[in-house]
Amino acid sequence: MLRSDAFPYATSNGAWAGQVVEKGGKYYFYVTLDWKTKREHAIDVAVSDSPTGPFVPARKDGTPLITDDMTPDSHRPNADIDPTVMIDDDGTPWIAWGNGDCYMAKLKPNMIELDSEVKKVPMRNFSEGPWLFKRKKLYYMVYAADAPGVQPEQMAYSTAENIEGPWTYRGFISTSANHGFTIHPSVIKFKGKWYYIYHDGSYNLNGAPGGDCRRRVCAEYLHFNSDGTIRFIPLTQEGLSK
Repeated sequence: MLRSDAFPYATSNGAWAGQVVEKGGKYYFYVTLDWKTKREHAIDVAVSDSPTGPFVPARKDGTPLITDDMTPDSHRPNADIDPTVMIDDDGTPWIAWGNGDCYMAKLKPNMIELDSEVKKVPMRNFSEGPWLFKRKKLYYMVYAADAPGVQPEQMAYSTAENIEGPWTYRGFISTSANHGFTIHPSVIKFKGKWYYIYHDGSYNLNGAPGGDCRRRVCAEYLHFNSDGTIRFIPLTQEGLSK
C-alpha cells in the first residue's frame, strides 16, 4: 500500500496510527512517521485514487504536514502522533492528534496543508489516540484515557456543539483492551449502524501469546442514548454477527 520510507525524511520501519479519508474522489492517508535523524515523530499525508492504494506522498516538497516545532508546548518526542481527520458538513476538513495533550487544526481544502494555527484542546484524562466524528449537530472526540488510578488505558470521550469547543467530558465508554496497555479507537457509521473498532493484544502467533505490540483488530456495535451520549460498550470476543 505505502512504504514509510517513501517519505524522504522517514525511517523504513516506523509508521502507525493511520486514517484514510475520502474527498473529491481522492483518498488521503494520514499517518504517524519516525524521523531518520532525530527522536521525534511527524504526521504526514499520502494520496491515492483508490482506498486500497497505491498511495504516494501528497506533499511534493518532501516536508511533513505536522512537526514538533509546530505543536504548542510540546516537550516530548511523542507529541505528534495518532492523527484523525474529519470533514465537516460545510466541507471544512479538521485534523486532531496528540499524546499527553490533544491538538487540533483546520486543513486547507486541498487536504495537505494546515489552514489555521495549531491549538491545544483541553481533554480531560487525554492520553493518545483521538478519533473525531460528528453525529447530527454534535461533535465527538473519542480517545484513549489515562486517568489517575486507571491502568491500562481505557476509552473515554468528550462532546462539543462547536468543533473549536468548549468540549464537555462525558466519561469512559469501555474498559481496557485484553492483553495490552494501549487502546486506539475508530468510530464509523455503515449502512445505518454505528460501530466501534479498536485493537487488543490477543493475537497469538506460532504458539506465542499475544501482547502489547501483537495486536488484533476488534469491533463492537456502538449505540447512542436519546440525548446523544454514548452507551457503555462491553468488550467481547463475539465480533459482528449481523
